[in-house]
Amino acid sequence: MQFSYYISCLILLFYLGIQPDVQSYNTLIKALCDVRKWFDAQSLIREMEYAGIFPDALTYAYLMTGLVKAGKSRAALTLFESAILDPTTVKSTESPVVYTVAMEAAAAIGDIPRVMEILERMEASGIVPTLKTLTLVMQTNIRYGKHAVALEIYRGHFEKYDIKPDGLVISASIRALCGLGQFENAASTLSSYRGADRAMTGRQIMNAYGEILQSTLREERFDLAAEVFVSFCSFNIIFYPFVGCIFKRAYSVLPYIWYRMSF
Repeated sequence: MQFSYYISCLILLFYLGIQPDVQSYNTLIKALCDVRKWFDAQSLIREMEYAGIFPDALTYAYLMTGLVKAGKSRAALTLFESAILDPTTVKSTESPVVYTVAMEAAAAIGDIPRVMEILERMEASGIVPTLKTLTLVMQTNIRYGKHAVALEIYRGHFEKYDIKPDGLVISASIRALCGLGQFENAASTLSSYRGADRAMTGRQIMNAYGEILQSTLREERFDLAAEVFVSFCSFNIIFYPFVGCIFKRAYSVLPYIWYRMSF
């Protein structure tokens, strides 16, 4: 759609006697970003400022998210930094949603130090990270092999901000433990959470078992792999083919499995 269409929407609101507010503009800005009309979205922001309506956190979040989805993460970070440094807009950026999108942009270009720096700046500004923020930080660090950092976030920040870990976070912590070779702790974590308040879905539980099995087999910890497999079989859930595929690659584990299952 042409930019003039969105301006027409605003004119229609005026005609109907409805004064557009920041929510009205944000709705149109999001629509423009969804169709990759970022320059038009920025023009609309100037229009709203001219009308005496100032952007809020969602305004910047929508525009930054649109840029990230379009592969323009550096541009999103530039927008974030300029808004943070501008005294007239800094208040609008003091929101976890804006900082989280900035971290997504940094993660998209593989700039892990920037992700951690933005998290530090966020906390220093007194902005409390959300579950989504911390999940993003953990998953990003794991993706780039920084398992210890991910585990530190899991063990420190969730308790610090009284945030209850969900299935994604628990799964990430298990991946981090496996990445550090702490297989027993990974198995113990899975065992303690797999039925606790249904924190993990069935698929997340199966993926976690697969992660532990694959990691233990890779390190030739066949005894522990057998114990994990027995634990998996005791869990009332449909067998996940991925788990079976893992064991097909390591026939030497079978004697341990039969031995453990015979008791």
